[in-house]
Amino acid sequence: MQFRHLFLIGIIGFLFSCTKELPQQIPQAKIYFIFGNVQVNGQTAKINQILTENDKLSTGPESSVEMILDPQTGVQLRENSEADVKFKDAGWQLDVKHGAVLNLVARGTRYNLKSPSAVIAVRGTIYYTHVYNDTSQYICNCNGTIEIDYGNEIKTVSSSHHTPYSVEGHGSGIKIQSDVMKEHDDVQIFEFMYRFDEAVRDK
Repeated sequence: MQFRHLFLIGIIGFLFSCTKELPQQIPQAKIYFIFGNVQVNGQTAKINQILTENDKLSTGPESSVEMILDPQTGVQLRENSEADVKFKDAGWQLDVKHGAVLNLVARGTRYNLKSPSAVIAVRGTIYYTHVYNDTSQYICNCNGTIEIDYGNEIKTVSSSHHTPYSVEGHGSGIKIQSDVMKEHDDVQIFEFMYRFDEAVRDK
C-alpha cells in the first residue's frame, strides 16, 4: 500500500509540473537509451540520434529503445516491435505495427499512438499498450486519461492506478473487455521515468 501511494505521488508530481501549453511547433525527437538490437530505417540506432517523420523503428529480441518526442513526452519501444514516427495535428504520432510501448506524456502535449485497431489520444498520462496483431491489442491506462478511437466508437478511460483492457477485432466487430494488469509494473515505470528525467536534464 505504501508503494502504491509513492507511485501516485510520483505520477501526480510529474503530470502537474507540466500544465503549461507547449509551443505549436515541430518538436525534436531523439533517442537517449538503447538496449540490444535496435534499428532505425534498417540501420543500427545510436544514442542521441535525431528522429524525423517517417523514420521506421524496430527492436529485436530482448531489446528496447527510449525516445524523447519533445521535452515532456517519453516513449519506450520494447522487444520485437515495429513502429513508424509521424507528425500529426501539431504533435507526434507513433504508428505501431506490432509490439509493446510504454508512454509518458505530460499535460499540454499533443501525442497519439496509432495501431491497426485504434488511435489513442493522450493529453497527460502514463499508459502501456501491446499490439499483438491487426486484430488483438492490450491497453492499460496506468494513470490519467486517454481517449481511444476505434473507428466506430470513442472510449474515454480515466485511471488513478492501472485500468487494463483487451481489444479484439476492429471496426463494427470490435470487442472491448476488462483485463488484468500484465507485462509491466510500477517499478518498470519508475525506472523509465528516471531515465527520461535524466535525459531531459541533459538535453
